[in-house]
Amino acid sequence: MQTVLIIVFALFCIAEFYIMFRLKKMNQKLPMQASMLSFAIFVLLIALYWLTGLDIPEIFLIYSMAAIWMNAYFGYYRYLFEISRKFDRFMHAYGTFAYTLLTFALLRNFIRMEGSRFFISLFIFTLGNAAGAFFEIFEFYSDMKKGTHTQQGLKDTNLDLIFNSLGSAAAGFYAYMFIL
Repeated sequence: MQTVLIIVFALFCIAEFYIMFRLKKMNQKLPMQASMLSFAIFVLLIALYWLTGLDIPEIFLIYSMAAIWMNAYFGYYRYLFEISRKFDRFMHAYGTFAYTLLTFALLRNFIRMEGSRFFISLFIFTLGNAAGAFFEIFEFYSDMKKGTHTQQGLKDTNLDLIFNSLGSAAAGFYAYMFIL
């Protein structure tokens, strides 16, 4: 699987550099900065994974790469965040699913996880919901400080939280069925 991860990561890097270049050329400053930040954080995580031997299932890294790529390519480069509320909902659910599993795997490297499969799955569900709520707070902060319009009102925020919860539930179920 290591070879698959290396190939997927190489393709991911090429795609992300292309997207960031195109966003810069299109004068899409904030989407380019958001793409650069998520890419940089993920590259740092991959470097730590390879240098320190963190115990993270490679499929979780691939799920997260897919989320970052879809966000940058479809969301920003193809403007789906602006033209499709369904895509935004999908990204909230899928992103929460992928990042919750990745965060759980990271935490297991530093915190001893004990309890039944159900309890740990419930922890994963709660972890994803908390992360989703923090993300909504971050969107609110960004809208207030940078003048962006990522939140389209209370209904949008509530639906984002619902889809974050669905992604968290999927992550908890996935963990219960396949990794615990």
